[in-house]
Amino acid sequence: MNIDWKIIGIILSIIFNIILVILLFFKSALNNILMDLWIERRKKREKTIQRIIEFKKFFNLQQTGNFLVILMLAQKKTAIILEKKADSYVEPTYQDSLKKSKEAADAISEIIDHLYVDLKNSYRRYNELYMKIINKILEGWVTKENMQLYLEKITSSTLEITELIDSKFSNKLD
Repeated sequence: MNIDWKIIGIILSIIFNIILVILLFFKSALNNILMDLWIERRKKREKTIQRIIEFKKFFNLQQTGNFLVILMLAQKKTAIILEKKADSYVEPTYQDSLKKSKEAADAISEIIDHLYVDLKNSYRRYNELYMKIINKILEGWVTKENMQLYLEKITSSTLEITELIDSKFSNKLD
C-alpha cells in the first residue's frame, strides 16, 4: 500500500486551518463576553461607591440631627422636671433637628437594602439604640450620668458605622 504523504499533508493542513478559524471565531466571541463582564463589573462597583457616598452623607445628617434631638429633648424634659420654662431656642431647634433627621432617615431607607449586610445591621442597631435613648429620656431618666452614658453609646455606634463606611469605601477604590 502506497501512502501519498502530499495528500495527507494537504488534508491535515486544511483540517488544522479549519480548527484555527473556529478558535479565532471563539476567541473574538470570548473576548467580547469578557469585555462585557468587565464593563458590567465596573458599573456595579461605581454604583456601589455612589451608594456608600450617599449613605455616608445622609447618615452624617441623620446622626447630627439625632444628637441635637437627644440634647434638646433632654433639656425640655429637665425643664419640665424642674418646673421651669425651657429656653426659647429649644423647641425650634428640637423640631428642626427632628425634621432633618427624619428626612435623612427616609433617604437612607431608599438605599439601605442595596448596601452591605454588616453596614445595614450596624445602621439598624444605631436606630434601635437611638430609640431606646429617646424612650429613656421621655421616661425621665435625665441625669448628668445617664446623659453622658447615652451620648457615649450613640457616639460609639456612630463611630462603628463610620469605620465600616470608610473600610467599604477604601476596599472599593482598590
